[in-house]
Amino acid sequence: MEQLIFLQHFIDVLQALARLQPTMTAVTAAASAKPGEQAAMKFMWFPQLIIFDSTQTGSAAAANVSVSSIDAAAFAFTSRPGAPYKLWLDFVGSVITGSVWNLRASTILIPPYDTDGDVSTFSSSEINDMQAICKAVAEDYAPFNIDVTSIPPPADASPATYMRVAIGGGGEWFSGSAGGVAYKNAFGNDTGFLQPAFVFPKRLGPDNPKHIWEAVSHEGYYQPLTQWSKGEYPGANNFEDDVAIISSGIGWAPAAAGSSIAAAAMMASMPSGNGITSIAAADGVLAAAGTPAVFGFRAVQGLATVSANGIVPWAGTIPQTDVDLAMNITDAQGNVMRSVDPADTLAIPANSFVLPADGTYYIWVAGTGLAGNYSSYGSMGQYFLQVEYAAAVDPQQAAAQSPSPPPQVGSPGPPTCSQLPYPCPAGTLLNPSNATYAVVTNDVCCLPTCTDTVVAKSGNQTYGCANDLMFNAANALTGPPSNTLCCLPTCTDTDVTQNSNQPWPCKPGTAANRAAAVMGPPSDALCCLPTCQDTNITTAAYEGWMCPRGNTFKQANANKPSPSDSLCCVATCTDSNVTQPGNQSWTCPAGTLNNAANAMQGPPSNDLCCMPTCTDRFVSTPLNQSWPCAPGMLVNAASAMLGPPSDALCCLATCTDWDLSLSGSQAYPCKAGTAANRNNAMVSPPSNTACCAPTCTDTDITTLANDSWACPSGYPVNLQNASFSPPSDAACCLLQPTCRDRDLLQGGNHTWTCPAGTLPNAANALAGPPSDALCCTATCTDRDVSRQASVQGATHAHKTCVTSNTLVIAAPCTPQVVVRLSIEAWLLKISFAALPTQC
Repeated sequence: MEQLIFLQHFIDVLQALARLQPTMTAVTAAASAKPGEQAAMKFMWFPQLIIFDSTQTGSAAAANVSVSSIDAAAFAFTSRPGAPYKLWLDFVGSVITGSVWNLRASTILIPPYDTDGDVSTFSSSEINDMQAICKAVAEDYAPFNIDVTSIPPPADASPATYMRVAIGGGGEWFSGSAGGVAYKNAFGNDTGFLQPAFVFPKRLGPDNPKHIWEAVSHEGYYQPLTQWSKGEYPGANNFEDDVAIISSGIGWAPAAAGSSIAAAAMMASMPSGNGITSIAAADGVLAAAGTPAVFGFRAVQGLATVSANGIVPWAGTIPQTDVDLAMNITDAQGNVMRSVDPADTLAIPANSFVLPADGTYYIWVAGTGLAGNYSSYGSMGQYFLQVEYAAAVDPQQAAAQSPSPPPQVGSPGPPTCSQLPYPCPAGTLLNPSNATYAVVTNDVCCLPTCTDTVVAKSGNQTYGCANDLMFNAANALTGPPSNTLCCLPTCTDTDVTQNSNQPWPCKPGTAANRAAAVMGPPSDALCCLPTCQDTNITTAAYEGWMCPRGNTFKQANANKPSPSDSLCCVATCTDSNVTQPGNQSWTCPAGTLNNAANAMQGPPSNDLCCMPTCTDRFVSTPLNQSWPCAPGMLVNAASAMLGPPSDALCCLATCTDWDLSLSGSQAYPCKAGTAANRNNAMVSPPSNTACCAPTCTDTDITTLANDSWACPSGYPVNLQNASFSPPSDAACCLLQPTCRDRDLLQGGNHTWTCPAGTLPNAANALAGPPSDALCCTATCTDRDVSRQASVQGATHAHKTCVTSNTLVIAAPCTPQVVVRLSIEAWLLKISFAALPTQC
């Protein structure tokens, strides 16, 4: 017993219809199954997010692939078009938005199914792969009343009636190694919020069709037989009745034949072409487990050979069937004449036996199991049945070939098809090839036509043209029926002779007309639709839709059919409404400007079409958000409606911040020796004149040289106030009174007035504070300037200074040193005195 393989699958959606909660099982048969084969039971579902395992098949490196506009009509498949429910296998790529998956990513891009790197078209190899995937999945759901299809549902279809499976890419947006992912209860949910399910081909092989259909239908990898299960196999641990759950929700597929002799379907016979045998064939679906399909055929005594098969393997070797066939052949009373159930194959190879007499015989086809491995429970699916038996012999031919006994002239002989003439059922033709047959039955005398392919059965059995072909009414009563005779090509299939669809080749740039998919005869006019990129389906050249002036072409809709301004064109800032004549320019909010650079860009929005200004720097907000000039700058009112906003445009430099290109305030650089004019801190524009003030060091701010303050004559510079502003005598000069100017409050110099009899002391002219002692010089008239007049010696004016003991040393009129000599008895005493010269 191989290890159980737990995958998970989107089609748990079917249980939503059943409104039940089946669990998930996955099993494989024991190694003692039919030689070279093992059976893998299908799965049901857990009630949560479910994931397909990709570890069995490896994974591929992620590819950067964008969603293509690939034509979905290049491949169309439908297994049961009339079914009320659809399982839509979407191979063409899409953009997923607004779903539960977009909680992970706002936009999910699913590329088309692609194995050759070209996402613009499906190659023949890719189409074959997709057909194989669809056929295998259709086989899995053949017993139930659901259509497995690659054709999208109508736009107005309720999501409750279909399940979409997006098949493409490597699931780069979804973490882990899952081969696919889906949510439970997606099917039956009329909102579609839980759709789609995903299968990631790049993680399955990569791009192995078998692994992909196994992921889609939730099968065990590597198994040749896959079946629904209720635990009837060795080692089972899940006994849920999968088939009952699914069938209770969506019902069984219509049966091609009844399950008893009374309800049997009679098979039409055809001459084999060798003139010896006839062939009857039938096909159908084995639905409810253990319920046979019964077919009848009329034959003469002789050898008969029967065979039956499920659907043919993919690529000739990889099985896709779900049914292990068994067969019984009985007579009209139900007596078993032959029972066939080979143990070493799922099909029934050609098996011959003898029909003991002319009459009607019945073939019972049913699904079977394999003792010790699996029961007949899950043996359901498509089958193809054929029986070949001896043809009735023309008695006249037989008599002509036998010389004895000789024919008797006038003998009426047995009735023949032509002698009656045989009343063939309406819708059939008299078979001229069997005109002389002595066995007169519908099978022998009548020829099936396109209108009635089963002459032995009451009522007309119209020839079943393939889903993508049309019935040829002109040949309704022509036979023998065949695709070539009874069917007409359509837009989906232009060649009735080939098994695969040959869609009408619409010219590049045009789109397939899905509404005419099964209409004919095919032509460009019927099968193709103009698109935005090619509005003329009859020419090979691209003739794109002409958008109105002011609009641009919408590339995303290049391949969309039914072109129009609203579909093919993008509104722009110049014309925001493509449906109205004339340009309707985008209205920018007050305070913003039209962005001329984006005039032809779209779709329009404030962010795209409008430009911020100094008045409103955020175009996306409802209120104006003016540009925030930094402290130290002024708002530039002249630039209020200019943009894009910046300090340089919206603000004015001042003495406080004169360089708007630098962060922080940059005070105006007054030249050395001058000072900042604080009274003009917010004056603009900044300049020496506006921003700087003269000082004691430099009284002229307009020149580079320093022009220091000129102190009045007689006053020294006050070095401590070198940077003081504004400059003045009081600030820039040491204004201490001096002998030359004793009164600073009055203009001009006011020399210190020396007392009468004294002279100004020129040496102390700039010294102060002034006083007689500092500013004046003693004279002969007044020898002591520090004393009052009473002692100044004015009484000595004109008095001779030289006495008998006085010697004048110097010339008169200048201070002289006078030596006085006095002689005493024992000592000559000499003294010196400075005396006025004018005595």
